[in-house]
Amino acid sequence: MSECFSSGQLALTFIETKGVKMNQKQKTILLASAAIVALMALFPPYIVKNYKNVVIKSGYGFLFNLPPYISTTSNTVIPATVNASTLLVQIFSVLVVASLIYFAFHKN
Repeated sequence: MSECFSSGQLALTFIETKGVKMNQKQKTILLASAAIVALMALFPPYIVKNYKNVVIKSGYGFLFNLPPYISTTSNTVIPATVNASTLLVQIFSVLVVASLIYFAFHKN
């Protein structure tokens, strides 16, 4: 019984062995929402604040290479930080919508 599973299939197999029965649409919703959350974590929102704690730059960037702000007048480099509160709101929103869609496709 040496079957080759992808990580998503392995996770779904684990869930189904715990007594949770899912139809194909629910599996798709679960995997799609997990992929969206993973992408949101890899490309989070960031902000750059100056010394007065004022946001001078914001956007989205790769987690391990957030773009710093480089001042043209004083040659100062200010690093970007992940905007954790915005990221958590985004992840929570995706999970709520995915849960609603998941249960909408539930068959009795």
